[in-house]
Amino acid sequence: MSFTWFNAVLFILDGQEVPIDTTANPFIYNDNGRATPMPAPRGTLIQVSPDDPSLRLGQQYSNIKSSLEQMGEGQWAYDLVEFDFGVPQVVYEPMWATKENTPAFGMTLLHSGESIAFQYDGIVTCQYEYGAFAAYQSPYITNSHDLLPINATDLEYHAFPHFFCSQDSLPLVTTVARWRPSERAIWLADLWVQPGDCLFVPPKATRSDYIDMHGNRNSAHACFGSADKLSLTTQTILGNDQVFSAYATKPHYHEEKHPTVHATPAPLTAASRR
Repeated sequence: MSFTWFNAVLFILDGQEVPIDTTANPFIYNDNGRATPMPAPRGTLIQVSPDDPSLRLGQQYSNIKSSLEQMGEGQWAYDLVEFDFGVPQVVYEPMWATKENTPAFGMTLLHSGESIAFQYDGIVTCQYEYGAFAAYQSPYITNSHDLLPINATDLEYHAFPHFFCSQDSLPLVTTVARWRPSERAIWLADLWVQPGDCLFVPPKATRSDYIDMHGNRNSAHACFGSADKLSLTTQTILGNDQVFSAYATKPHYHEEKHPTVHATPAPLTAASRR
């Protein structure tokens, strides 16, 4: 009797969290896609993009429904906002991450050679490897081995800072949204972050006019269509376990259960590279 062995499918491989002393190193320098803590600015010091409520980019859905669900039990209990966009498939508009469009989702883009002020408590940095099918592993199922038959919407916001670093040979894909609860409308996009660039997400809190959200389970979407590459290496800066679980700073989760559509943006142009 002969046996055929299959390679295991990688979903997400977590690295080791390394604390960042932002008192000694109150700046982050983008060294070709590597967010490096620094005691002083290096290269070009840039400012965080200011909030701009007027920006409305991405695929829009209107008259959406939302409800609050109680998930988990005991210390693992959390609230989940359940969306219904009223469509059989949810389309995310693909776009290259640029200085001009990232503020529409409350983010700041750092090119290699740029620095930003960064002084927060309880922060760690960690390497991750995302598989192309990571979005099919549900973060809302107790048994992490259970899989979804579709790539559904998975979004969050939190009151601690976040860095997404594109340091592989293919672009890093960050799923983003701007939700306006009073208008019952949402704008959705995939930001394709060029290798060597980083996205900075400042701490987010509930606003009355809009809420900026993000998700990183589609990080390796650029691997689709590449026969010899099924995962992507990236670095993330985020809150430690205490910050992640504290009531004032913890993540707020959102989902929508219909299948999502994630396409590839048009080829880069000179304007796209800014």
